[in-house]
Amino acid sequence: MELQFKTVLCPVDFSDTAREALRLADALTRASNGRLIVLFVGAPALMVTDGVMAAPALGTEEPDPDSLKGQLREFVKPVIGENVELRIDYGNAAEEILEHADQCHADLIVMGTHGRTGLGRLLLGSVAEHVLRRARCPVLLVKGSSTSQAASA
Repeated sequence: MELQFKTVLCPVDFSDTAREALRLADALTRASNGRLIVLFVGAPALMVTDGVMAAPALGTEEPDPDSLKGQLREFVKPVIGENVELRIDYGNAAEEILEHADQCHADLIVMGTHGRTGLGRLLLGSVAEHVLRRARCPVLLVKGSSTSQAASA
């Protein structure tokens, strides 16, 4: 049985774990001669929840789109090729990832997980867990190496 992934979605957050997921996603798409879509989801300047608009946190600025595109291009530079497509969107990360996966008919989502537990997971939630539970295609979670986890702790 040969696995063919014609379209792989790889959401990134510029972390070391996301870099590891990107390398794996690239290897899978190259082996299948497929398309790799790299997605960065930024938080919107204002959050709207249940019809209530919350003010942004102090010091929060709308990211410069050109700067963000440059940062994403730099992040994917080790894997860039004709088969790589870059996307930037804003909103709830898990929901945007799921929406992009549906729109591009992804065969696979490859994403890093930070492995938060306890209070950190309760307060911050788990984007990876939300995507894993609701995605219509397979999801491959890449756990960061012990060195990248120690650096982020």
